[in-house]
Amino acid sequence: VYPISFSVGNTEEWRKLFKPCAAQRLFLPMILKDVDSLLYVDTDVLFLRPIDDIWGFLRTFNATQLAAMAPEHEIPKIGWYSRFARHPYYGTTGVNSGVMLMNLTRIRNTQFKNNLIPTGLKWEEMLYPLYQKYKNY
Repeated sequence: VYPISFSVGNTEEWRKLFKPCAAQRLFLPMILKDVDSLLYVDTDVLFLRPIDDIWGFLRTFNATQLAAMAPEHEIPKIGWYSRFARHPYYGTTGVNSGVMLMNLTRIRNTQFKNNLIPTGLKWEEMLYPLYQKYKNY
């Protein structure tokens, strides 16, 4: 068990955007430094098939794939992001972060900047500027 805290930037500002448990998944690559891959699952998820079916997708990742998530909703107009998000989100519906298959080693070894072009930025350095840019969004 790891303590839930915002490890980058102003804690109070992060709390305005995200609940601590919701934001914690953003920091998993930095917190779980010895974990290669994981399946993050919210507590309200009900599996109708074996979890191994999802875990098996890791074996199908190509060399550049870091994580797998599903769209947040199939219909953009009634999805959560299009109605309530105070920050930018992916695509027209956003992604459902309640089930995330993540290769943490690849995430830690890959360096991103905001438009996902490799640069010298570290994961922590990417999150803090995004937070600064969108904290008043």
